[in-house]
Amino acid sequence: MSIIRTILPVIFVASAPSMVAAADTSETCENAARNAEHKHVLPNGLLQAITRVETNRGTEENPTAWPWTVNTDGEGHWFNSRNEAEQFVKEKQFSGSNSIDIGCFQINTKWHGDKFGSVDAMFDPKGAAEYAAKFLNSLKLEKGDWKAAVAAYHSRLPEKSKRYSQKVTKVFSELNEENPDEVIKVVERSFGATSATREESLRGGVSLLIFNKSTPLNGSPLPDPIVNMNAVVPLVAGKSKNRG
Repeated sequence: MSIIRTILPVIFVASAPSMVAAADTSETCENAARNAEHKHVLPNGLLQAITRVETNRGTEENPTAWPWTVNTDGEGHWFNSRNEAEQFVKEKQFSGSNSIDIGCFQINTKWHGDKFGSVDAMFDPKGAAEYAAKFLNSLKLEKGDWKAAVAAYHSRLPEKSKRYSQKVTKVFSELNEENPDEVIKVVERSFGATSATREESLRGGVSLLIFNKSTPLNGSPLPDPIVNMNAVVPLVAGKSKNRG
C-alpha cells in the first residue's frame, strides 16, 4: 500500500504536463478561427463552430477542435503531433491519394491545395483560418445567407450539406448562449439578403476574396460560379475534413 501511495502522485504529476499540452493544442484552431472572424467580419463563433464540427476529437455533445486532423477516403484520423499528421498525408499522396482533407478547417488537397505552397502550409492554423474565412465570405456573397454558405462550405450535395449545416448551427448556438442577440442577428442576416444586396455589395467594392472556382473546401467544383475574378490573392495555409 505504501508503494502505491508513493507511485500514484508521481504518475499524476508526470501526466499533468501532457494534459495541459493537449488542452493548449485543442485551443489552437479556435484561437485562429476567432481572430479570422474578427478580421473578416464573420458572425462571432461561426468559424469556431465549423472547426469544432470539422475536426471533432471530443463527443457529439461536446465537440473539440483538433489541428492535426486528416480525413482520407471518408475516414478521420487524429494525430498527436503536426509532424505525424504531415507524414501521414505525404505517405498517402505518395501512394496515390489526391483528395485529402487537412487541418483545422479540413481544406481539401485536390480542390484547394494549389493555393498553398505545401502540405506543411495547409496545416498552419492561422493560414487555414484566413483561407476558410475568405472562402466562407465568398460563399455568403454567392448564396445570399450564412446558413446556405455554411452548407456549401462542406458540400454541394443536399444530403450531405443539410446534416452538416445542422451540426454547425447547433454548435454555433451553444457558443452564443451568453450572447443570444448574436444568433438572432445572424438569422436576420440570413433571411434578409437578396440578389440586389449582393450586387450592391459587389459594386461597392467589398474587399473579399472571390475564388475562380466555387468549390466546397472538401467537394467538387460548381460548373458556373456567379462571380469570376482573375486576381486571386495567393495564401499560405489550409483546411480539412468531410464528415458528411
